Amino acid sequence: MASDAPFRRGDVNDDGSVDISDPIGVLDYLFNGSQAIDCLDATDVNDTGSIDLADAIYLLTYIFSGGLAPPDPGPFNCGPDPTLDGLGCYDSSCDGAHDPARVAAGHLMHRIAYGPRPDDIDQILAVGIDATLISQLNPGTGAEPNNPALSNLEDFFTLEIPVGDERFLLRPNAPFHYFLGFEEPPADWAQPGFDDSDWIVGKAGFGWSDNDDVTEIPQFASTDLASMYIRTEFILTDPAVLPPIYLKMLHDDAFVAYINGVEVARSTNANGTAQLVGNPPPFNQYSSGTHEAGIPEYYPIADSWFQPGINTIAIQGHDAPNNGDFTLDPTLVTQMFSTDPDRRIVLSDGNLQRFPFIRGIYSTRQLQTVLGEFWENHFTTDEEKLRDLIRGARNRYGFRILGSNTASRMHSSTLEFEEYDFFRN
Repeated sequence: MASDAPFRRGDVNDDGSVDISDPIGVLDYLFNGSQAIDCLDATDVNDTGSIDLADAIYLLTYIFSGGLAPPDPGPFNCGPDPTLDGLGCYDSSCDGAHDPARVAAGHLMHRIAYGPRPDDIDQILAVGIDATLISQLNPGTGAEPNNPALSNLEDFFTLEIPVGDERFLLRPNAPFHYFLGFEEPPADWAQPGFDDSDWIVGKAGFGWSDNDDVTEIPQFASTDLASMYIRTEFILTDPAVLPPIYLKMLHDDAFVAYINGVEVARSTNANGTAQLVGNPPPFNQYSSGTHEAGIPEYYPIADSWFQPGINTIAIQGHDAPNNGDFTLDPTLVTQMFSTDPDRRIVLSDGNLQRFPFIRGIYSTRQLQTVLGEFWENHFTTDEEKLRDLIRGARNRYGFRILGSNTASRMHSSTLEFEEYDFFRN
C-alpha cells in the first residue's frame, strides 16, 4: 500500500529479529483475538495478500526445517512491500525508529496528499518540509513528462485527435432515395443517372432501435432484412480547390460507399478485415462483425473521385445477424486541421471517473490533484446533466445533433474532463 512503513517480512512482533515468537504471534492473532497488528505486511509471511495459518507454517518451516526465507524485503532487511495488496504497515521499527522527522513527513503527506509512493518520506527528508510545500504549491501545468506510469495510463483511457475546422458538403439529415434489400437492386443502382424515382425518399439517418434514427426501418427487427441501399446527388463547384474531403459515417453495422459509381470506402472489423465481401456484396449478406454507431468515423476520399457539378453518393448498409438495431447515417465534410495541439478525448463516463484515481495514485503533483477534485466537486452529476443537455440538442433541421447516447457520453465526458483539468491546473 502506498506510503506504508518499511518492514522486515516475518518480524511479526517487530522486535528486530525473526524467531519462534513470530509464528506464535501469528497464531495468537488468528485464534486468540489478540490486539491488531500494526504491520500486517510483516505478518503476511508468504506474501499472498492475506493473513492465515499458512503464514505461521511458513515461518516454522523457515526457522526449524531450513525452508525458504520470507519474500522481499526478507527477514533481515527493512524495505517496502513490493506487492500491491490490501494490507498495510502503519508502524514499524524499520521506519526510522519513530524518528520525529519521519513522523512529521508522514503527517505532511496525510494532510496534502493521497496515494504517495513508498519513497516519498525519504524525499521529503532530503529536501525539507518547506521545500516540499513550495514544490507542491508550484507544480506546473499540463502533462508530467517524467512520470511515464501516469502518462501511459492517461493515454490508455483517452484518445487524442487533431483539432480542425469541419464544413459540410452533404449536410446532416439530407434526403436520400432508399431501397430495402429483400432482393438485389438493379446492377447500376450506384451509378450517376440511375432512375431512382421508384425508390422511397427519406432523411438520413436510417435505422432502427437506437433512438438515433430520423427515418425508421422497422423491417430490420420484424423480418430477415439484411441490407438497405441509399443514394442522393449533391453539387460541387470545383472539388480540386477544396480542403481534404471525408465521408463522415455513423454505421451499425457494415457499409460500402460509392462516389459516382466507384467504391471509395468499406467498413472493417477491429482486426482490419472487411465486414462485407464481394464487389458488390450481395443483398442477403450479413456483416461479419458488429459495430455500434456511437462516434463518427472519417474516411478520406480523394478529390479525383468527384467532378465539378452534380455528383452521386450511394451506400449499401448491412446488419449483423440476430442484431436488434441498425444505423446508416452519412455526411460529407471537408476538414482543415489547425496547428493547435491535439485534443484529448474521453470516450465514456466510466473512463472519466478513472482519472481521480489514476492521478491520486500516480501523480507527483499531489496537492494539485487533491485541490482539483475539491474545486470540481460534482464530477459525475455535472457530466450527467451535460450529457442530457447534449443529447437533446437539435440542429437547424429539428433533428438531434448527436443521436446516440454513446456520442453524447463522449462529448459530455470530454467537456467535464477539460473543466476538471482547468481547475487542476
